[in-house]
Amino acid sequence: MKSAPAALYQSELTSLTLLTRGKVRDIYAVDDEQLLIVATDQLSAFDVILTDPIPGKGAVLTELSAFWFGRTGHIIHNHLDRKSTRLNSSHLVISYAVFCLKKK
Repeated sequence: MKSAPAALYQSELTSLTLLTRGKVRDIYAVDDEQLLIVATDQLSAFDVILTDPIPGKGAVLTELSAFWFGRTGHIIHNHLDRKSTRLNSSHLVISYAVFCLKKK
């Protein structure tokens, strides 16, 4: 049986500029047009961050979001950057993060 991955309490991407850290998401500036949104494994309920994160929660939420934004993109424009070649990166944080276009 596989052991659970270590929980991601917060991201630490020193190569990018951290713009804001929310209750469960961290947002980085990639460049002038893109953001990187990282969903952590922290759990928030009623505006309280619970002490025990759920390992893999951020990755699951990111995959669900990417799936549905991809499926509904032809209905209404959303913030996902479908042109990004960075999504093919082997960097570990990709399973927890999605590249987005900045609002203009």
